Amino acid sequence: MALKKVELKAICKQHKPAPVLQAQVLARRFDCDVLLLPVAHPELNPIEMVWANVKGYAAKKNANYSLSDVERLTSERFGQIGADEWSKYVRHCIKVENDYYDAADKIPFESTDN
Repeated sequence: MALKKVELKAICKQHKPAPVLQAQVLARRFDCDVLLLPVAHPELNPIEMVWANVKGYAAKKNANYSLSDVERLTSERFGQIGADEWSKYVRHCIKVENDYYDAADKIPFESTDN
């Protein structure tokens, strides 16, 4: 019995194991958890917010659009970001996260049990 490509792909998909992140495997050895941030939500990730700030700084200050200037300006801005500024971004992300939790708590829950 010859199977078509579509049928073979469907069978493979059914038996494909879930992906395992090595960071999670390592963390479990030390009784720790790895929490993954949702994709496309930079407002929950302080690193993404800092990176956006650095890119904005480089774009604003880059007069001749050369790669060497972009590298210099990027390094310059990263060097200016201290612990106080980092903690500002972290506090902002925690606030946004708490706002999401508060909004979720206000969503009415309807039981499907009979």
